[in-house]
Amino acid sequence: MKKRIFNNRPICFVALFLATGLLIGEVLYPYNKLFRLIPAVLSLITAIGLFSFAKTRKFGYMAVSFLVGLVAICGANDVYDARRIPDLNTTIQATVDSEIVVENGNTAFYVKDIVIDGYDLDGRAYVRLAGDEYPDYRAGDIVTIDGNITFNEHIAFDSYYSVSVNKSSYYTIWARGVNMLADGKPSFPLNIQLNIKAMFYENMDGDSAMICQALILGDKFGIDDTLYDGIKASGLAHVLAVSGLHVTALASAILALLKRIKLKPIISLAIVGVLTFFYVMICGFTASSIRAFIMTMVLNVGGIMGYKYDKLNSLGLASIVILLTRPQSIIDVGMLLSVFSVLGIFTYYNTFKDWSEMLVSKLGLGKRKRDEGKLLHFLDRGTLKCVRGVFESASVSTSASLMTFPLIGYFFGSVPILFILSNIIMLPYVMFIFIFLIIITVFCQITTLWGGVQIMQPLLIPLRSWTSLVGSLSWANIDLVLGAFFVIGWLIMAVLSSKYIFTNKKAKIASCVVLLALFITIVILSAV
Repeated sequence: MKKRIFNNRPICFVALFLATGLLIGEVLYPYNKLFRLIPAVLSLITAIGLFSFAKTRKFGYMAVSFLVGLVAICGANDVYDARRIPDLNTTIQATVDSEIVVENGNTAFYVKDIVIDGYDLDGRAYVRLAGDEYPDYRAGDIVTIDGNITFNEHIAFDSYYSVSVNKSSYYTIWARGVNMLADGKPSFPLNIQLNIKAMFYENMDGDSAMICQALILGDKFGIDDTLYDGIKASGLAHVLAVSGLHVTALASAILALLKRIKLKPIISLAIVGVLTFFYVMICGFTASSIRAFIMTMVLNVGGIMGYKYDKLNSLGLASIVILLTRPQSIIDVGMLLSVFSVLGIFTYYNTFKDWSEMLVSKLGLGKRKRDEGKLLHFLDRGTLKCVRGVFESASVSTSASLMTFPLIGYFFGSVPILFILSNIIMLPYVMFIFIFLIIITVFCQITTLWGGVQIMQPLLIPLRSWTSLVGSLSWANIDLVLGAFFVIGWLIMAVLSSKYIFTNKKAKIASCVVLLALFITIVILSAV
């Protein structure tokens, strides 16, 4: 019997080497383009060498995946740079392509169909205008803007660059004045978004409307800084980004409803696919929502066709689709946190769950028999369910955080320390709010009875109170500035120590120690 270190999962290795090629290409961005030929030629030679021999042929796809990633990111960056224009102080014609946010003495919105002196610019621009008076133009209207337009420069590994690309926003306009030119209509997805937001803001207070907007649409544009800081400090910021929690909850709710109607599985799957895709479209096709949609559909399709669901392959497939269609997502914070939080859950959840079951067993919960007293038996069973629910929430939260905390430290410079407590106390309630919010939003939009969403205000009080309380604690966040080498080392060690690496504990510990020593040496040498 041959020994193995890990299972053969080609999809996962395609995703891994594709991501590696993307990262190397981003590293080489500031340098002369000829430097790109070095990894490109080496990977091509490696691919040819691997495909030339029967024993190594099955590994050739890895070198090809690396080369594809390298070419994809270099090509995407070159296309982005081709849009560069010099700073211009001019009059611009454009179409308003977002809601208009007025706060802190400034007006902000996005525009598309940008025309300067008869020349059309590709993409969108972010407009900032001093003044807190709500304008007379709306989303979809054509306006003229007097101001300065600048190109959003690409800095290697700048996460804001990735966000801008994903939003097709390549320019910033510092406006002195904006004038209405002609009426227009917003696009279909934007129109739905605006209707939903208008319904919230017209029938709820500002903070409640912002939370509902972020919960259901994943849109944090214009959200109050104090409110958002409290949510981040509590470790619940992930609920404001449409991700697996939201898409899976929505798909599960739709499937449960369709099962009661007793439709054929294939018809139910088609309905779930269409509705969840529509939801992802309304949310702006964010990387986290696309990842969740693909994984949810793979799960449901596999279930209907009788295939065993492989979680890692599903995550790998979703990552491949996103990285091939949006190469810059390799440095997108939302994408990275979404993928690695799911990877953490896949990797460590069962381990933490087993530990919790051992603890439950030692506590002796759930062992009272009915003949010992119905009330005591009922209380014992109820306590068991509550404890298991708490442990399950803690296991999920801890597993995800093990993989993502170095990324959070790297990108944000601080880590929330109450995230486990927040997820245990509030996450189940937030998911209930989300499902109810979906239902009441659809009902109110269809019936035009917008006042019905007022029921959400009292339901949001526990969430707002908790985030406000945690946000007021000076120690809720720990400053933790981490370097790229630490992040990479931590993620590699996390995978090496996981159940997916089939070696004994001593070998895993030795590998992690050697790797840790190597990365510490690299960090010291880099500092010197």
